[in-house]
Order: sequence, then C-alpha cells, then structure tokens
Amino acid sequence: MKIRQAVVDDFEAIRELWFEFEAHLGSLEAPKTVDPDDFEVMRSLAFSDLPTCHFLVAETDAGKLAGYLTYFVGVHTDELARSIHVDDLFVRAEHRGSGLGRALMEQIRMYAKTIGATRLFWTVWQKNKAAQEFYAKLGAEPFEEEILMSWKVE
Repeated sequence: MKIRQAVVDDFEAIRELWFEFEAHLGSLEAPKTVDPDDFEVMRSLAFSDLPTCHFLVAETDAGKLAGYLTYFVGVHTDELARSIHVDDLFVRAEHRGSGLGRALMEQIRMYAKTIGATRLFWTVWQKNKAAQEFYAKLGAEPFEEEILMSWKVE
C-alpha cells in the first residue's frame, strides 16, 4: 500500500469509496438515500485553486484506491497552534484489519508535526463502536472537555 495526497484524477475513485462509506454508515442505522450528484461539490472543495479540504488516499500495488482520509487545517487557540481536523476515515471492508487505517492516521499525524500542529481532532459517531475501538487502539482519547455543537446554516 502507498499513502499519498489525492489528485483530481482520483476523484471518481474517491466518490466510489464515499458511496461505500455511506452504505457502511447506513448499516449502523436506517440507510439514507444518497444522490450520486451530492458528492460533486467535493470536487471544488478539495481540488480547486483554493481547496477547503484535502484527501489522503491509500493505493494498492495494483493502483486501486482502498481507503481515504479527509482533513483540513485549523487553529487550536488553547495552544496557539495549528491543528488538523479529520472529517472522514474510510477503508474498504476487504482491507480492514490490514493496518491501512492506522497507516492513514499515522500519515496525517506526521503531516501535522511537519506543519507545527499540536492536535488532531475528529469526531466518531456514537453508533460506530468499531471505529471507537479502532481509535482507542491507536491511543486516541475522547476530548471530553468540550461538546461538539452544530448550527445549521440556512
């Protein structure tokens, strides 16, 4: 496996992975209907001249994408430093348990160090117990000092 930054030519393969991710999450509760065009907005968010987010991808020796990690750089004002915010981590079912998820997380951790970030932040869906166990095995701990808040912009 090779972990690398995604390029625009990876977009269709990333879209395919995203649909698999949505199906996986849907298996944890009632599946939602996903419109194939919904993901198109990600092209401009990740692959424009001024991207909002980035993808790391895991590529097999055969050149097929087996997983991805979406992230963006932010600021952690408590430490007056950059932070990395991981939005999604997904590994195809046939590659789970192979160390691929760990490799993606370690790669983003190394990148964080190179840019002077002091923290990696991400959320884990409460219903996704397997993901919670995976992150705990990495040594991650719940950040219980704060509560994730959300406000829909309409």
